[in-house]
Amino acid sequence: MFELQYLFGDERDFIRSRTNGRKDPVSLYRAALSPSRVAALFVESVQAHNRLCRQPRFYNVITANCPTSLRAQTPVTKRDPFDIRMLLNGRVGRTAGRT
Repeated sequence: MFELQYLFGDERDFIRSRTNGRKDPVSLYRAALSPSRVAALFVESVQAHNRLCRQPRFYNVITANCPTSLRAQTPVTKRDPFDIRMLLNGRVGRTAGRT
């Protein structure tokens, strides 16, 4: 029903609009990633976005949600093991701090 999409922005773009405009509850998780890993993750995200431009995909609560899509774009050799909590979007905060 909903096409997958990537949104690129920083904390000012996303958090302020949710807390100041929509008054949504927001959690902020700091990632403990090296600058080179952040750069690689950004490039991987842009490539995934470009693939969606060529061949749209649709949101699926199990197979194509935010956590599973991010995991799928990570090279197999660098992926964390699958965690069932990835299927529960409302519980993503419990997996975000995991190493």
